[in-house]
Amino acid sequence: MTPREKVKQEMEAFRAALPGLLLDHGDQWVVFIDGKVVGFYVDEESAYTAAMRAFGPRAGFVVAQVAREKPEPISARVLFGIAP
Repeated sequence: MTPREKVKQEMEAFRAALPGLLLDHGDQWVVFIDGKVVGFYVDEESAYTAAMRAFGPRAGFVVAQVAREKPEPISARVLFGIAP
């Protein structure tokens, strides 16, 4: 599985877990890998730094804020990694 496929899989698992996470961890940042939470953090930077140290850049982890999802438009260039 490529890192991109792994991230997609982890995002699906994160979204499935989100309603439960919102009960006790709203507005915190989470590191999610292998279908489970491995840590909660106060900000994105500390969550990302901890994940990079623990898993490395190609592990396919997800760093996300525990918050209700808001639709955000994104261009195809960014979505498919062809942005400059």
